[in-house]
Amino acid sequence: MKQHSSNRDAQLVLVLVLCAVLTACMGATRLPARRHGLGGVPIQKDELELSSLESSTVRRDDVAAKLTRIDTGCNDPHLFWGRWAESKWGYWWIVAVPGGGGGDAERVWHVKNLLITFNDNGAIQSKQVIGNDHVLWQTLRADTASELAPVNFKPIVIGLPGKFRTLTLTSSGLEIVRAKKGHILIAPEKLTRFSHHGSPNKQESAPVTCHKLHFSEKTAIGSSVNFCASAGEVVSVFQYLDHAAPKTMRWE
Repeated sequence: MKQHSSNRDAQLVLVLVLCAVLTACMGATRLPARRHGLGGVPIQKDELELSSLESSTVRRDDVAAKLTRIDTGCNDPHLFWGRWAESKWGYWWIVAVPGGGGGDAERVWHVKNLLITFNDNGAIQSKQVIGNDHVLWQTLRADTASELAPVNFKPIVIGLPGKFRTLTLTSSGLEIVRAKKGHILIAPEKLTRFSHHGSPNKQESAPVTCHKLHFSEKTAIGSSVNFCASAGEVVSVFQYLDHAAPKTMRWE
């Protein structure tokens, strides 16, 4: 035990000496696990216990009532989308300068998602915990595919940042309103690619995620448009594009 402690102390001294010599250094360290639900609210591990959802009698309302801390608010009766952030590691850095020094430490957060699908009777069909964004968007799109015709969709209005005001998805196409410059309409057949940019705040694991729609030609607003949307809006966008966009559109 003493030998182990001695080795650890020697390693620490070596790190400090190297920091002093190199004037700056950084590293990673294991930390007590923490989990944050929506809005950055801390949640305990047992609040994410999923074994009670194995029963065939469990319905979507039961799931939503148990997992309120991670519920993104997706109202699709065939889908529950939960989202939270976990942190088990952190990083630190030290800068040595003449007459003093400085440093800091931060946690590294990773977003996880729980997708549960239900059949027409409300019984659980599938359940997945997904931490990889690429897998998330592929799975979510497959789980939200709808047989509704585009004409049955109500217009989907999404707020846009900066010089744009809103993006509205309609049966006629994408209507983008610009501040003081009116609006433009982009036909659905001009859509070539849909890409993702993750969450603007991993620590809070907000249900808002950011995405980009790419066009086949340059328009009055450029060759693409960025937007951030709530979980419910993202599901509606997926359903809309599955019907309105060209079958050749790439999903990334």
